[in-house]
Amino acid sequence: MPRRGGCGCATVTRACFKSPVCPEGLGTHSPTAARGGAPSRVVGRRRSPPPAFGGRYPQRSPPPALQSHAPSPAGPRPYGRDDATFKTGPSGHGGEERARRRAARGYVGRGRHDGGVPEGDTVWLTARRLHAALAGRELVRADLRVPQLATVDLTGRRVLEVVPRGKHLLTRLDGDTTLHSHLRMDGSWHLYAPGERWRGGPEHQVRAVLGDEERTAVGYRLPVLALLATQDEPQVVGHLGPDLLGPGWDAAQALRRLAAEPGRPVGEALLDQRNLAGIGNVYVAELCFLRGVTPWTPFGEVPAPQKLVVLAKRLLEANKARPGHVTTGDTRRGRMHWVYGRAHQPCLRCGTAVRGGEHGPADQRRVAYWCPRCQRGPVPDEWA
Repeated sequence: MPRRGGCGCATVTRACFKSPVCPEGLGTHSPTAARGGAPSRVVGRRRSPPPAFGGRYPQRSPPPALQSHAPSPAGPRPYGRDDATFKTGPSGHGGEERARRRAARGYVGRGRHDGGVPEGDTVWLTARRLHAALAGRELVRADLRVPQLATVDLTGRRVLEVVPRGKHLLTRLDGDTTLHSHLRMDGSWHLYAPGERWRGGPEHQVRAVLGDEERTAVGYRLPVLALLATQDEPQVVGHLGPDLLGPGWDAAQALRRLAAEPGRPVGEALLDQRNLAGIGNVYVAELCFLRGVTPWTPFGEVPAPQKLVVLAKRLLEANKARPGHVTTGDTRRGRMHWVYGRAHQPCLRCGTAVRGGEHGPADQRRVAYWCPRCQRGPVPDEWA
């Protein structure tokens, strides 16, 4: 009995190995189809569009994990405590296990997260690990490989502490000296034992080396590296708003700064470190989803804006001791975020395809993600 080809006809024969053109004029065959394997794509015939749930082929059914998330008949609504659950302890999932293995290899923290500036919790965790490795110890090796600091020798100085301020790192040394660094998009810090091979990148990308008798901290691709008097730190961080993970966090002041420009899009307002320090683009997308508004919604139209500030604090506090920026409570790959990085994939709540675009000023465009069913508010013209 002849087997069917990729075009759907029933005339696949031994000749198809030599001449793959379908004798019935329906397309092309492939040797795989002639053997009875999976048919190849037919030339000249358009494949059916993918289904709404995000699968590649129409014959597939929605993933079981998404079938229970039926669209809410009440429509979009703001999200609160029940929708933003967190796991702060070991979960056993692969994401956290990979993070632990990376930490064991010396990885401390980096700036890039899917193409963005680091979130405040990433900087906080980097500072914590650097502080544990260097604080209270004397530097036996110090090498600052940027032109303006090439002749500076910090050998013999004692590291007092490493503290985060928003997205800035301040390494304070004795002698009223502070080494200021910022990861931005590509910077990272790694820790190594004596004699261990450095694996953070090529040698020419090293910008800073701080080592004691037990550990060596190596900074790769640091775009900002400066030495200043500790008393002059306000010159580089004094413009920042209340620090979400700092000891002096003031939610009321952060809300006043955000509300000072009620017509400004909420996404831009949250990213402005002068309003509150520590939020990056990942949390902007997730916070907007959890509060049921799009990133282009004017801040003055955000319902219960004080809850937005409280939720931002909760998210960063829940994630500061681990990598990943988990906002769903699920640390499995592809399930950590509600909408961020999920363009064209189903919304984890209602199943609608998540959309992607851009937001922010013309000179500071950022990628945006939102669910058209779960979030209300303005959207770009092409999606209106």
